[in-house]
Amino acid sequence: MNGIDVAYVAFFDEAKTMISCLKSSDTSNGEKIGTVDVPSGAKYVRSVYAASTSMTPKLQLAATGMKKDISDLHNSEAKNTPLTYNAKICCIGDSLTQGVDFRSHIIKENYPYFMSQYLNCTVLNYGQKGRTSKTWWNNYKDYYTFDPTIDVVLIMFGTNCGLTKNTLPTDVEPYDDPDDYADTSVGCYCKLIEKIMTDTQNHAQIILLTPPYSTYTSKQEQTVIDSEPTIRAIAKRYQLPVIDVLNECGMGKFNGDVFRPHDGCHFNAKGGYHRLGTFIGSKVKSMISTFDIDEEYDDETPIVA
Repeated sequence: MNGIDVAYVAFFDEAKTMISCLKSSDTSNGEKIGTVDVPSGAKYVRSVYAASTSMTPKLQLAATGMKKDISDLHNSEAKNTPLTYNAKICCIGDSLTQGVDFRSHIIKENYPYFMSQYLNCTVLNYGQKGRTSKTWWNNYKDYYTFDPTIDVVLIMFGTNCGLTKNTLPTDVEPYDDPDDYADTSVGCYCKLIEKIMTDTQNHAQIILLTPPYSTYTSKQEQTVIDSEPTIRAIAKRYQLPVIDVLNECGMGKFNGDVFRPHDGCHFNAKGGYHRLGTFIGSKVKSMISTFDIDEEYDDETPIVA
């Protein structure tokens, strides 16, 4: 079959927090269909249908004493990859996000570039070479904007020190106001997360990334490894997903000459940055059905029992 045909329905409570989500399945005659009980506490329902063929989606919500037909779903012409919903993604980080090679040259073929090609959507690159979460925050918090049109924000720090110790108990947790968080890498990382939440009105799904493996120096190698637990602790505080670039992207200690042949840290374009972009893109793609859908495809209707 050419193209894609996918239907989703998601239920939300009074605060518009998602309770559950259903992806439709194929029937023997090629229709997309699904049936699901309305979960307890559901007050709103959203539906989305992405299609490039003429197959008809049929979704029915069922609950005791109540049935609600929502088969009139929105249609969108699918392009290269499904389930992106014309998403706008923002990438924050250091030189490995900005796209710097071993000569310190900024190149076009960075990981956000390859991710945009993979997902066929808009990707903004807010990476700055040489930065930690602290120096990025102190230099660029007012330079870059986070508006409600941004659907996904990816944050990848840890290569350039600052996150090797979990200082949440001293730098963040004693305070109610983010302005009072310590001016440390952990404190500024949390300031950044909360600024994105506020600026995007909690529309953007924030995803934290562990940094890629590095053999530039033994100190940096250990720095990257020691950053992972801190990043996971920050993610746990905010209940955010983590993409484990360090351990899962397939670029480790023993194949560095393939993906980062010159300095052990910065990638080549067609090898490392391509691998990084498609790996992160695949993870985002697998998560995106649970993200807040763009208003263009939003069908938010109160459920009446």
